Amino acid sequence: VDITNKEAVYATAQTVLADIGPVSILINNAGVVNGKTLINSCDTKIENTLNVNVVSHFWTIKAFLPSMTARNHGHIIGIASQLGFIGAAGLVDYCCSKFAALALVDSLRDELWISKHDGVHCTCVCPFLIDTGLFQGVTIRPEDAAKSIIDGIRRNKQYVTLPKLLYFGAILKSLLPVRALNELLTFIGMHDAMKTFQGHRY
Repeated sequence: VDITNKEAVYATAQTVLADIGPVSILINNAGVVNGKTLINSCDTKIENTLNVNVVSHFWTIKAFLPSMTARNHGHIIGIASQLGFIGAAGLVDYCCSKFAALALVDSLRDELWISKHDGVHCTCVCPFLIDTGLFQGVTIRPEDAAKSIIDGIRRNKQYVTLPKLLYFGAILKSLLPVRALNELLTFIGMHDAMKTFQGHRY
């Protein structure tokens, strides 16, 4: 299914709901990365990054959330990123999509709370970089990420951050002056992370 095609998503969801029944867990995990500076990124790839990484989440959530709220039971998981807290050179479009994915889950959680659907949970997963092929070499092992994500779902965590130390990333961004933050990111290798980027062609 082309998740950027809302009609295809809605049609597939109707088939799933009819043939299998209500869906209890929705994990929005699809992602692409361009890996080029903004000025060197073609328009098509920018649009595709945003459509796959965040706009598609709207379609899948709209397709499956009604059956969850009807039963007041379900869990929606959005795979965002640490790059949804702090931007990075060479990843402008990707970071924008992850900032938006994080905001989507946070805002949806608030809507569910206000509408008293306390049995439908939302978890936002914010890893550094998972070695899925998008970011070869730079990264957290997929099996370690999967264990933490499953634990977060079982415990209804609002956020799962990998590694846990990076919980402090958003706090540091709020506290440190821009120059100090840039020096810190340089020190930990963030500004060099994309120099060895390979990823998948798309």
